[in-house]
Amino acid sequence: MRIYTYISLLFLLSACFEPDEMLPKSKINTTTVRLNTSKNQAAYLSLSELSRSYDSTGSDWHLRFENETNGWGIFLNTLSRVAIHNTKSTYFDSVNEYYDVQQVEWQFDISTSDGFTPAIGEWGDFSFTNPKSFKNVYLVSWPGELSRQVYKLQILDAKNGSYHFRYGTLDGSLDKTIWLPKDEQYRFGYFSFKSNEISKAIEPKKSRWDVCFTFLSDSLSKRENLPYLPTLEAEIGLYQGILLNEQLNQVAIDTLVSLEDTDFFYAKNLPYNKQKELYSLFYTFNKDSRKIEVNTKLILYLTDGSRYFAIRASNFTQSQNGTFITELNVKQL
Repeated sequence: MRIYTYISLLFLLSACFEPDEMLPKSKINTTTVRLNTSKNQAAYLSLSELSRSYDSTGSDWHLRFENETNGWGIFLNTLSRVAIHNTKSTYFDSVNEYYDVQQVEWQFDISTSDGFTPAIGEWGDFSFTNPKSFKNVYLVSWPGELSRQVYKLQILDAKNGSYHFRYGTLDGSLDKTIWLPKDEQYRFGYFSFKSNEISKAIEPKKSRWDVCFTFLSDSLSKRENLPYLPTLEAEIGLYQGILLNEQLNQVAIDTLVSLEDTDFFYAKNLPYNKQKELYSLFYTFNKDSRKIEVNTKLILYLTDGSRYFAIRASNFTQSQNGTFITELNVKQL
Protein backbone atom coordinates (compact mmCIF):
# COMPACT_ATOMS: atom_id res chain seq x y z
CA MET A 1 0.00 0.00 0.00
CA ARG A 2 2.82 2.35 0.91
CA ILE A 3 4.57 1.61 -2.41
CA TYR A 4 1.36 2.35 -4.30
CA THR A 5 1.08 5.69 -2.47
CA TYR A 6 4.63 6.65 -3.43
CA ILE A 7 4.02 5.79 -7.10
CA SER A 8 0.79 7.76 -7.16
CA LEU A 9 2.54 10.75 -5.58
CA LEU A 10 5.30 10.54 -8.19
CA PHE A 11 2.78 10.71 -11.03
CA LEU A 12 1.02 13.65 -9.41
CA LEU A 13 4.28 15.59 -9.00
CA SER A 14 5.40 14.90 -12.56
CA ALA A 15 2.08 16.23 -13.85
CA CYS A 16 2.83 19.59 -12.21
CA PHE A 17 5.81 20.30 -14.55
CA GLU A 18 5.44 21.15 -18.22
CA PRO A 19 7.87 19.38 -20.53
CA ASP A 20 10.60 21.43 -22.22
CA GLU A 21 9.69 22.83 -25.62
CA MET A 22 10.75 20.47 -28.37
CA LEU A 23 10.84 20.98 -32.12
CA PRO A 24 11.89 18.50 -34.77
CA LYS A 25 15.29 19.16 -36.32
CA SER A 26 15.05 21.38 -39.39
CA LYS A 27 16.39 20.22 -42.72
CA ILE A 28 19.49 21.93 -44.12
CA ASN A 29 19.02 22.87 -47.78
CA THR A 30 21.82 23.69 -50.20
CA THR A 31 21.86 26.16 -53.06
CA THR A 32 24.51 27.76 -55.28
CA VAL A 33 24.92 31.47 -56.04
CA ARG A 34 26.76 32.49 -59.22
CA LEU A 35 27.84 36.10 -59.74
CA ASN A 36 29.60 37.79 -62.63
CA THR A 37 30.32 41.52 -62.87
CA SER A 38 29.07 41.72 -66.46
CA LYS A 39 26.63 38.89 -67.21
CA ASN A 40 25.00 38.09 -63.88
CA GLN A 41 25.40 40.95 -61.43
CA ALA A 42 22.89 39.79 -58.81
CA ALA A 43 21.31 36.59 -57.52
CA TYR A 44 17.99 36.80 -55.65
CA LEU A 45 16.90 34.05 -53.25
CA SER A 46 13.63 33.19 -51.60
CA LEU A 47 14.86 31.43 -48.45
CA SER A 48 11.65 29.49 -47.86
CA GLU A 49 11.63 28.26 -51.46
CA LEU A 50 15.18 28.04 -52.78
CA SER A 51 13.99 26.63 -56.08
CA ARG A 52 12.40 30.02 -56.75
CA SER A 53 15.71 31.84 -57.20
CA TYR A 54 16.19 34.60 -59.77
CA ASP A 55 19.44 35.54 -61.50
CA SER A 56 19.60 39.09 -62.81
CA THR A 57 21.10 38.67 -66.27
CA GLY A 58 20.31 42.25 -67.27
CA SER A 59 23.37 44.50 -66.84
CA ASP A 60 22.57 46.99 -69.61
CA TRP A 61 21.40 49.79 -67.31
CA HIS A 62 23.08 52.90 -65.93
CA LEU A 63 20.77 54.37 -63.26
CA ARG A 64 18.36 52.83 -60.79
CA PHE A 65 15.63 54.75 -58.99
CA GLU A 66 14.26 54.02 -55.53
CA ASN A 67 10.61 52.89 -55.56
CA GLU A 68 9.67 53.28 -51.88
CA THR A 69 6.92 55.83 -51.23
CA ASN A 70 9.18 58.28 -49.40
CA GLY A 71 12.42 57.24 -51.07
CA TRP A 72 13.92 59.27 -53.92
CA GLY A 73 17.47 57.91 -54.16
CA ILE A 74 19.12 57.55 -57.58
CA PHE A 75 21.93 55.00 -57.77
CA LEU A 76 24.61 54.06 -60.32
CA ASN A 77 25.51 50.77 -61.95
CA THR A 78 28.95 50.68 -60.36
CA LEU A 79 29.57 47.16 -61.71
CA SER A 80 29.38 48.59 -65.22
CA ARG A 81 31.76 51.38 -64.08
CA VAL A 82 29.14 54.12 -64.28
CA ALA A 83 30.32 57.33 -62.60
CA ILE A 84 28.75 60.76 -62.01
CA HIS A 85 29.84 64.39 -61.56
CA ASN A 86 27.82 67.40 -60.40
CA THR A 87 28.65 70.38 -62.63
CA LYS A 88 26.74 72.70 -60.22
CA SER A 89 25.29 74.42 -63.30
CA THR A 90 21.49 74.59 -63.59
CA TYR A 91 21.49 75.58 -67.28
CA PHE A 92 21.26 72.38 -69.33
CA ASP A 93 22.53 73.86 -72.62
CA SER A 94 25.61 75.43 -71.02
CA VAL A 95 27.04 71.95 -70.35
CA ASN A 96 28.14 71.09 -73.88
CA GLU A 97 30.93 69.56 -75.97
CA TYR A 98 33.35 72.25 -74.75
CA TYR A 99 33.05 71.16 -71.15
CA ASP A 100 36.45 69.87 -69.95
CA VAL A 101 35.54 66.32 -68.98
CA GLN A 102 39.24 65.43 -68.62
CA GLN A 103 39.43 67.46 -65.40
CA VAL A 104 36.28 65.98 -63.88
CA GLU A 105 36.47 64.17 -60.53
CA TRP A 106 34.10 61.26 -60.98
CA GLN A 107 32.06 59.98 -58.06
CA PHE A 108 30.75 56.50 -57.22
CA ASP A 109 28.06 55.24 -54.87
CA ILE A 110 29.56 54.29 -51.52
CA SER A 111 28.57 52.99 -48.11
CA THR A 112 28.28 55.46 -45.20
CA SER A 113 27.10 55.22 -41.60
CA ASP A 114 23.58 55.87 -42.91
CA GLY A 115 23.73 52.98 -45.36
CA PHE A 116 24.49 52.72 -49.06
CA THR A 117 24.60 56.33 -50.28
CA PRO A 118 24.18 57.46 -53.91
CA ALA A 119 26.95 59.61 -55.39
CA ILE A 120 24.36 61.94 -56.89
CA GLY A 121 23.48 62.94 -53.33
CA GLU A 122 20.40 64.97 -52.47
CA TRP A 123 19.33 66.23 -55.88
CA GLY A 124 16.42 68.22 -54.41
CA ASP A 125 14.58 69.42 -51.32
CA PHE A 126 13.03 66.26 -49.88
CA SER A 127 11.01 68.05 -47.21
CA PHE A 128 8.15 68.31 -49.73
CA THR A 129 5.81 65.41 -50.54
CA ASN A 130 6.99 65.80 -54.13
CA PRO A 131 10.69 66.77 -53.96
CA LYS A 132 11.70 70.12 -55.43
CA SER A 133 14.70 69.62 -57.68
CA PHE A 134 17.77 71.86 -57.38
CA LYS A 135 18.00 71.47 -61.19
CA ASN A 136 21.73 70.75 -61.12
CA VAL A 137 23.15 69.29 -64.34
CA TYR A 138 25.16 66.10 -63.83
CA LEU A 139 27.62 64.33 -66.10
CA VAL A 140 27.17 60.56 -66.30
CA SER A 141 29.99 58.44 -67.73
CA TRP A 142 30.40 54.77 -68.62
CA PRO A 143 32.72 52.68 -70.86
CA GLY A 144 31.91 52.68 -74.56
CA GLU A 145 33.26 50.47 -77.33
CA LEU A 146 36.22 52.78 -78.07
CA SER A 147 36.19 55.34 -75.24
CA ARG A 148 34.10 56.40 -72.27
CA GLN A 149 30.69 57.81 -73.06
CA VAL A 150 29.56 61.00 -71.32
CA TYR A 151 25.94 62.18 -71.13
CA LYS A 152 24.37 65.02 -69.19
CA LEU A 153 21.45 64.54 -66.81
CA GLN A 154 19.09 66.97 -65.09
CA ILE A 155 16.40 65.94 -62.61
CA LEU A 156 13.50 68.26 -63.42
CA ASP A 157 11.05 67.32 -60.68
CA ALA A 158 9.16 64.43 -59.14
CA LYS A 159 5.42 64.13 -58.74
CA ASN A 160 2.62 61.58 -58.58
CA GLY A 161 5.11 58.84 -57.73
CA SER A 162 7.30 59.45 -60.79
CA TYR A 163 10.76 60.80 -61.58
CA HIS A 164 10.97 63.44 -64.30
CA PHE A 165 14.38 64.00 -65.88
CA ARG A 166 16.12 65.31 -68.98
CA TYR A 167 19.23 63.80 -70.52
CA GLY A 168 21.31 63.98 -73.67
CA THR A 169 24.71 64.09 -75.32
CA LEU A 170 27.09 66.99 -74.78
CA ASP A 171 26.97 68.00 -78.46
CA GLY A 172 23.18 68.25 -78.37
CA SER A 173 22.58 65.49 -80.95
CA LEU A 174 20.38 63.74 -78.37
CA ASP A 175 18.08 65.63 -76.00
CA LYS A 176 15.20 63.79 -74.34
CA THR A 177 12.84 64.15 -71.41
CA ILE A 178 11.24 61.17 -69.70
CA TRP A 179 8.93 60.25 -66.82
CA LEU A 180 9.91 57.15 -64.90
CA PRO A 181 7.01 55.95 -62.70
CA LYS A 182 7.55 54.17 -59.40
CA ASP A 183 6.35 50.59 -59.07
CA GLU A 184 6.40 49.55 -55.42
CA GLN A 185 6.17 45.88 -56.36
CA TYR A 186 9.89 46.26 -57.10
CA ARG A 187 12.67 47.77 -55.01
CA PHE A 188 14.08 49.84 -57.89
CA GLY A 189 13.26 51.12 -61.36
CA TYR A 190 16.06 50.99 -63.96
CA PHE A 191 17.05 53.20 -66.88
CA SER A 192 19.51 52.67 -69.75
CA PHE A 193 21.09 55.55 -71.68
CA LYS A 194 22.24 53.07 -74.30
CA SER A 195 18.74 51.97 -75.27
CA ASN A 196 17.10 55.25 -74.15
CA GLU A 197 14.41 53.37 -72.27
CA ILE A 198 13.35 51.95 -68.92
CA SER A 199 15.10 48.61 -68.41
CA LYS A 200 12.93 45.58 -67.69
CA ALA A 201 13.42 42.25 -65.90
CA ILE A 202 16.39 43.41 -63.83
CA GLU A 203 15.02 42.20 -60.49
CA PRO A 204 12.05 40.11 -59.29
CA LYS A 205 9.08 41.50 -57.37
CA LYS A 206 9.82 42.16 -53.67
CA SER A 207 7.36 39.45 -52.68
CA ARG A 208 9.48 36.85 -54.45
CA TRP A 209 12.88 37.30 -52.76
CA ASP A 210 14.44 37.66 -49.31
CA VAL A 211 18.15 38.21 -49.95
CA CYS A 212 20.15 39.39 -52.94
CA PHE A 213 23.80 38.47 -53.45
CA THR A 214 25.61 41.10 -55.53
CA PHE A 215 28.60 43.49 -55.58
CA LEU A 216 28.72 46.71 -53.53
CA SER A 217 31.23 49.55 -53.78
CA ASP A 218 33.05 51.03 -50.79
CA SER A 219 36.26 52.65 -49.62
CA LEU A 220 39.27 50.33 -49.41
CA SER A 221 40.31 51.90 -46.10
CA LYS A 222 36.99 50.91 -44.50
CA ARG A 223 37.12 47.29 -45.67
CA GLU A 224 40.77 46.51 -45.00
CA ASN A 225 41.87 42.92 -45.67
CA LEU A 226 38.58 42.03 -47.41
CA PRO A 227 38.73 40.73 -51.00
CA TYR A 228 37.60 43.24 -53.64
CA LEU A 229 37.56 44.06 -57.34
CA PRO A 230 39.17 47.34 -58.53
CA THR A 231 37.18 50.28 -59.96
CA LEU A 232 38.10 53.45 -61.87
CA GLU A 233 38.72 55.16 -58.54
CA ALA A 234 41.87 53.79 -56.87
CA GLU A 235 40.44 54.18 -53.36
CA ILE A 236 37.12 52.44 -54.16
CA GLY A 237 36.62 48.70 -54.50
CA LEU A 238 33.79 46.31 -55.32
CA TYR A 239 32.96 43.84 -52.58
CA GLN A 240 30.71 40.82 -52.59
CA GLY A 241 27.71 41.85 -50.56
CA ILE A 242 24.15 41.04 -49.59
CA LEU A 243 21.10 43.25 -49.99
CA LEU A 244 18.21 42.47 -47.65
CA ASN A 245 14.54 42.72 -48.51
CA GLU A 246 12.62 45.12 -46.27
CA GLN A 247 10.47 42.20 -45.09
CA LEU A 248 13.39 40.18 -43.71
CA ASN A 249 15.94 42.73 -42.53
CA GLN A 250 16.61 41.91 -38.88
CA VAL A 251 20.10 40.43 -38.73
CA ALA A 252 22.24 38.56 -36.21
CA ILE A 253 25.67 37.01 -36.72
CA ASP A 254 26.95 34.12 -34.63
CA THR A 255 29.97 31.81 -34.61
CA LEU A 256 29.31 29.84 -31.41
CA VAL A 257 26.74 27.27 -32.54
CA SER A 258 27.00 25.31 -35.77
CA LEU A 259 24.27 25.24 -38.39
CA GLU A 260 23.64 21.60 -37.56
CA ASP A 261 23.03 22.33 -33.87
CA THR A 262 21.20 25.67 -33.99
CA ASP A 263 17.44 25.78 -33.53
CA PHE A 264 14.50 28.16 -33.22
CA PHE A 265 14.97 28.76 -29.49
CA TYR A 266 18.65 29.65 -29.88
CA ALA A 267 17.94 31.93 -32.84
CA LYS A 268 15.12 33.91 -31.25
CA ASN A 269 17.33 34.89 -28.28
CA LEU A 270 20.13 36.38 -30.39
CA PRO A 271 20.53 40.19 -30.53
CA TYR A 272 19.17 41.48 -33.87
CA ASN A 273 19.77 44.74 -35.74
CA LYS A 274 18.04 46.11 -38.83
CA GLN A 275 20.27 46.18 -41.91
CA LYS A 276 19.88 46.97 -45.59
CA GLU A 277 23.19 45.59 -46.81
CA LEU A 278 26.10 43.46 -45.60
CA TYR A 279 29.65 43.48 -46.99
CA SER A 280 31.85 40.41 -47.66
CA LEU A 281 30.23 38.68 -44.71
CA PHE A 282 31.17 35.09 -45.47
CA TYR A 283 34.53 35.76 -47.11
CA THR A 284 38.12 36.28 -45.99
CA PHE A 285 41.32 36.67 -47.97
CA ASN A 286 44.13 34.24 -47.20
CA LYS A 287 47.32 36.26 -47.76
CA ASP A 288 49.51 33.15 -47.82
CA SER A 289 47.56 31.26 -50.49
CA ARG A 290 46.30 34.49 -52.14
CA LYS A 291 42.82 33.00 -52.30
CA ILE A 292 39.34 33.94 -51.13
CA GLU A 293 38.05 31.56 -48.46
CA VAL A 294 34.74 31.18 -46.64
CA ASN A 295 34.30 31.16 -42.87
CA THR A 296 32.21 28.04 -42.34
CA LYS A 297 31.77 28.83 -38.63
CA LEU A 298 29.94 32.08 -39.32
CA ILE A 299 26.15 31.82 -39.33
CA LEU A 300 23.93 34.64 -40.60
CA TYR A 301 20.49 34.76 -38.96
CA LEU A 302 17.61 36.65 -40.58
CA THR A 303 14.13 37.20 -39.18
CA ASP A 304 11.00 39.26 -39.71
CA GLY A 305 9.86 38.59 -36.16
CA SER A 306 8.09 35.33 -36.92
CA ARG A 307 10.23 33.46 -39.44
CA TYR A 308 13.87 32.61 -38.65
CA PHE A 309 16.52 31.52 -41.15
CA ALA A 310 20.15 30.52 -40.62
CA ILE A 311 22.63 30.74 -43.54
CA ARG A 312 26.16 29.40 -43.87
CA ALA A 313 28.60 29.56 -46.78
CA SER A 314 30.18 26.13 -47.21
CA ASN A 315 32.36 26.60 -50.29
CA PHE A 316 33.66 29.26 -52.69
CA THR A 317 35.27 28.98 -56.12
CA GLN A 318 36.10 31.35 -58.95
CA SER A 319 35.91 30.15 -62.54
CA GLN A 320 38.22 31.24 -65.35
CA ASN A 321 35.53 33.44 -66.92
CA GLY A 322 35.33 35.57 -63.77
CA THR A 323 32.27 33.96 -62.23
CA PHE A 324 32.19 33.80 -58.42
CA ILE A 325 30.44 30.67 -57.14
CA THR A 326 29.32 30.34 -53.52
CA GLU A 327 27.65 27.26 -52.06
CA LEU A 328 25.16 28.12 -49.33
CA ASN A 329 23.48 26.02 -46.65
CA VAL A 330 20.08 27.38 -45.56
CA LYS A 331 18.03 26.23 -42.59
CA GLN A 332 14.55 27.48 -41.71
CA LEU A 333 14.16 27.25 -37.94
